[in-house]
Amino acid sequence: HGPSSEVIRDLSPGSYTAIVTDDSTCKRIKTFEVISKADFELSATATASLCGAETGSINLTVNGSGDFVYEWNTGANTQDINGLDAGFYTVKVTDLQTGCEDILSVTVSDIGAPIVVTGDVNEETCPRDESGSIDLTIISGIPPTVSWNNGDTTEDIENLGPGIYVVEVTAGGCTAVEQFELVARENVEVAFVSTASTCDSTMFDGAVDATVTEGRAPYTYEWDNGVTTEDLENVGPGDYALTVTDFNGCAYAPFVVTVDDSGVDTCDTNGGGGNGGGGTGGGTDDDGFPEDGTIYNGFTPNGDGTNDVWKFVDDDIFENFDNVEMLVVNRFGTMVMEDNNYQNDWDGTYRDSNEPCLEGTYFYTATITIDGKEREYKGFVVIER
Repeated sequence: HGPSSEVIRDLSPGSYTAIVTDDSTCKRIKTFEVISKADFELSATATASLCGAETGSINLTVNGSGDFVYEWNTGANTQDINGLDAGFYTVKVTDLQTGCEDILSVTVSDIGAPIVVTGDVNEETCPRDESGSIDLTIISGIPPTVSWNNGDTTEDIENLGPGIYVVEVTAGGCTAVEQFELVARENVEVAFVSTASTCDSTMFDGAVDATVTEGRAPYTYEWDNGVTTEDLENVGPGDYALTVTDFNGCAYAPFVVTVDDSGVDTCDTNGGGGNGGGGTGGGTDDDGFPEDGTIYNGFTPNGDGTNDVWKFVDDDIFENFDNVEMLVVNRFGTMVMEDNNYQNDWDGTYRDSNEPCLEGTYFYTATITIDGKEREYKGFVVIER
């Protein structure tokens, strides 16, 4: 049995166990370790690592005599250690002769701290517009120098097309290399399925079914005849050009499709060279507006005195209109004639000049007013000379 007091003194190094018993005979047991004060001192010199590599070292000095063993937190058991990266290191030194121990902690720093390079890559807005950019972020305690494989020496670069971009960043003798890729934007692709036009002597019924892929949806559409839907309906024979604009505002054009003529004889819209393709039948509805078969879609302004102006409808129908606003565009959507009070008298010239429009198909929008009521008509008119 040992001492029974709460405090014991003059102990030698070793383990001591205290047993505490209360009035209920319950016991609590605890062991204490008494170590001797080391009769040696530890010191160390640390060499910093370079550029984040494992080039650091620690030179440990033991001031005193004894038979020493070493335990580093890296697992090493030598007095000095090397091949270290930046960090916190601990060593326990034990004198086997006395059992005395001492612990020392050493910090290895880094010279020219690691360069951390990150980049925000922005692709081109539209294919081949060279609007790409790379926004570089460099974290370094020393002002760096920057060199790109495209010759730029600024931290951020712009006006880039698709490709691989490599940057070399140097600071304090340390170099970091990073690579970034700008992926090419895909061009919009359009596939067409066209249906040949036939005719019932008053209206074409050709069609184009367009399917748009690639680019960035949603898309907007603009045909050269003014239509803004993806597909075309009720069109005559000829070539039609489609411009597609994607979500980024990139316009892709022209995509051209041909609508064939079915070969049906009644599809001759020129009515034997006169104001044909209409005007040969029909009349007006109860409000006086023209019905199918009364609108002419062709004339021959060649100066021979016959069909030299475009009669929209026969004069006996036209005289019932209070007003006709007429707009005519070419296949590219360019206005060639506009008249807010049309009088059945367009001679096929361009705007207000005396220059004749080329032969071909044009597209009109007519707004007719009768007794305060308005009705809009859209169609085509063919010029032959």
